[in-house]
Parts: sequence; C-alpha cells; structure tokens
Amino acid sequence: MDDRQVPRGTSGAGLNAVEFASHIQGVKRTGQEHTGRCPSHDDQRASLSWRDGEKGLIVTCFAGCTVQAITAALGVPLTALFADGSQPFKPQIVKAYDYCDEAGTLLYQVLRMLPKDFRQRQPDGKGDWIRNITKPPVRRVLYRLKELQGEQEVKIVEGEKDADRLWALGVPATTNSGGAGKWVDEYSAILVASGVLRVVVIPDNDPPGEAHAKTVADSCRAAGLLVTLLPLPGLALKGDVSDWLDAGHTAKDLQRLMTDISTVKDPDRIVWMADAVRDYVDSLDKGAPSFIPTPFPDLNKLLCGGIEYGELYYLAAKGGEGKSALAIELARYVSNSEHTLVVSQEMGLAAIVRRFMAQESGVSATRLRQHNLLPTDWTRISKAASDLSERKLGLSSNGTTVKKIRALVRQAPEIKLVIVDYLQLLRGDGKDSRAQLEAVSAGLLELAKQENVAVFCLSAVTTRGEGNKTPGMHWLRGSGMLEHDPDVILLLHQPVPTDPTRELIVAKARDAHVGRVRLHFSPEILHFVEASSQERDKL
Repeated sequence: MDDRQVPRGTSGAGLNAVEFASHIQGVKRTGQEHTGRCPSHDDQRASLSWRDGEKGLIVTCFAGCTVQAITAALGVPLTALFADGSQPFKPQIVKAYDYCDEAGTLLYQVLRMLPKDFRQRQPDGKGDWIRNITKPPVRRVLYRLKELQGEQEVKIVEGEKDADRLWALGVPATTNSGGAGKWVDEYSAILVASGVLRVVVIPDNDPPGEAHAKTVADSCRAAGLLVTLLPLPGLALKGDVSDWLDAGHTAKDLQRLMTDISTVKDPDRIVWMADAVRDYVDSLDKGAPSFIPTPFPDLNKLLCGGIEYGELYYLAAKGGEGKSALAIELARYVSNSEHTLVVSQEMGLAAIVRRFMAQESGVSATRLRQHNLLPTDWTRISKAASDLSERKLGLSSNGTTVKKIRALVRQAPEIKLVIVDYLQLLRGDGKDSRAQLEAVSAGLLELAKQENVAVFCLSAVTTRGEGNKTPGMHWLRGSGMLEHDPDVILLLHQPVPTDPTRELIVAKARDAHVGRVRLHFSPEILHFVEASSQERDKL
C-alpha cells in the first residue's frame, strides 16, 4: 500500500473532509464542499464530492461508484468515514425529490441515499413518514408535474437529477419514479392532460436506458403526442444528460441539438402542414442558405447554389478517373466553413491524409508516398499541415455499415457533410449482393434525411462493354435502385484517355439542373480546378 492509500484518522476518530482530501487527486474546495477524482474508476472529470456531516463524511461519486468501492480503492474500512471511526454504516439521505400533483400538493418523495440507492416514502399526515408508497397506495405522478402545466414541449429523462439539471437551463423536463422500466401509460395521459403536445426522450447510454426510452416513446405516441428520440452524441457508456453537460457541453449545444431535430423528418409521427409551413417560413426569414457551395462555380449554378442538407449525392466513375481525389477536393474546400466527415473503406487514414496533403501543399503524391522529398518541399508541407489542422474535418476508416456511419455522425452534431468512399464496400442486410446494396443505398438516404446532413457517396460503375462512351446513370454498378435513391447523381468521365481533362456530368437532379462541367485534373497532386470561361464556352 502506498502513502496515498494510508489515510490518517483510521485509529480512533474517523476522517474529516480535509484529511480525506489529502488522499484524493485534483481536489477543489468551494465552501464546505470538496470535489476531486474518484479513486475507484478512471475519473477524468472530478466526479467525487464530499463534505463533513453530523456523524461523519458524506461522500458521493456522481459516476455511480458506491462508497464501499471508494473506500476499498483507498484501502480503508468503511467505518473510517464516521466521526468515531467505528460506528456501523447507516445509509444517509443525500437528496429528497418531491412528487406533487398538479396543484403542488406533496404526494410522495424519492430519496437518493448514500451509498447510492433510491427509496420512496409518503407523508402520514401527522408530520412523519410512511416508508413506502404502496400501503396505503398513493397516486403516481410525473416529477415536477405542477411546473409542466401549459408547457407544449417537455424533455423526458431517466432521473430526477437530470430533470433538475435541465430545468436549471430553462428546459422543461420530467421523469418517472423507479427508474428505467417503470414507465406506465398513465404517465403519458398525464402529459396530455397537462397540455403537452410534444416530448423529446433523452435516453441514458446503456441497453436499459435505450429500452426504457423506446417504451416511453411508444407510450407517448399511442397517447397522441409528437415524439422524438434524442440520443446525445459523444455520451460515454452508462452516461446521462448530466454527464454530457459535465463533459463540457453547454446549454447552447443542447439547444442546437433541439433545433436540429425540429427540422428532421421523424418517420413515426405526422407533421401537420401548419407546422411544416411555419418551419419553412422561419428558415426563409433567417436568410441562411441551406446548401453547401462546392469549389466549382459552374457546378454550383447547376445545383442552384450547392449541396443541400438532408440530401443524398452519388459520384460515380470508373476506377482511376479521380473520384476519390474529387471527393477530397470537396472536403478540403467545404471544411473551411462547415464540419465535414470523410469515411473511407478503400484507404487507411495515412493514405487519406497523404491525399489531402498533396492537394493542399502541391507536393507530388508520389514523392510523399515514397518519402522522396526535396528541401523546398518542406516549407510547403509545413504550411499545408498548419492549414489542414485548422479545418473542420473529421476522418474515419471504420464506417463499414450505415449504422456505424450514423454513430460517427452523432458523435458531432455540428457535422453537415458526410463523404463516403465508397458505396460498394459498405455492408448491408440482404442474402445477396444486390439486396445488400439496395439496403445500403436506402440506409444512406435515411441517414441524410433523419440526421439533416448532406451525404456525398462515391460509387463504382460498370461499362457493360460500352468502352469509353459518355457514361449514363445505368452504369451505376449493382442495382437499378441506385438510380432511384439519390437526389443528385454526378458522373465523372475522362473523354480522352491520355488527356487530364474531365467532364463532371450532372445526370440527375431532383430540384436542380442537369448539365456538364469541365474540370482539369492534375494527377501528380490529385488536384481539380474548373476550366476557364473560354474553355467553358466551347462546351
């Protein structure tokens, strides 16, 4: 046992708060309250709190560690937390949560205990408590029911602590007593009677929490409420909304998530025209475009501004014609202003970065790969590295399925463009390759709509013996559904095999224009630029 694990005060009197603090890392003190890193788990957020109580220390780990686990990690007996160092441990009430009816009359309480436990009690009408809520039975209600009256939108979480945390941010929230798995349909009816129209269910990040959130959502939908599930991006395993806020997220971050989901099509609910028109007019009033400009002005004109949020784009080409380089050109440009995610199954991260570096620095991709660099290259490489590091750009080589790509997107809700390289390498449901490809394509379209991001997916083509003819949508490899799902289909074509000139053909555009854009490709640095105005006049 090292010195840190040998607390003072274990013989005779127990530890006080200051003595306990000498054995904890990262200690801060505010008044009588101390905080620090819990010794019983890998604590990066100082989730341990303690203070002197009447009979000893009151110790709480907000990550859920028990007092027994904390004292065991320190190598001391549990009795070391008590004033005389020997009293048997008695659970202590840390917090009492009042459950009141619509008028504010107290019906019962949920008690948060130390060590972590939850108990319930009801007033006996004589100034004392009955230590249960079943004998006599008491009416079960939602937490903070009085405050919910007249609120049109309410967040539903899995604990009173989380609900209080959201109310402190000005966000109406509630929960049910008993924790996960204890929601009943009567609670949904209470929400309806309170005037609530819509609920946003925020699940804890564990299987019980996800199952509970689904039960709540299904019950609320059956009661006629509009429902949206809002998993929090980047939430640690077993984490909740309080953990998410403790990790550095702010009320503004939460509000942005809430704003984003209001624009997402929820397949489980009807969107009435009045709501849809209101949201659309609001978007016009904001004056902010809903598209992402590309680095190619002529392409932007054909697309009526650029790439739209919530839409699926396919870029198809034969192997070696530069579709991956064009996608990286797009990512490099867009990430100057919008958060962009590049998911590649074809290349590892080092190969992806090398392509970005070649485009940004102008240093030959071949020399970068061979580490055959000239002295003059290093200045450009250094500047390119600095510039790329400033981009709002994320990379992943682990997006093997649409589900995994969705999980990546939800880690960072600020992402607006997702580039996938490439379609035929993704795995999907289905007994044969055609069925799998159709499932993947449908999944990418759903990802774009529900997460409100632009999905730009590369695709292989098959020439079917058509040689070097101008490609058509029917060249998309694998399934006719590939022509149906995307909002826009782009075809990259090299008309003359020995010429670096490329044609970018807009072959399909639901709400834009079909047409062609001429590009120049520099294969040494994998760089695309649009043709000059004079050259465009010849098209």
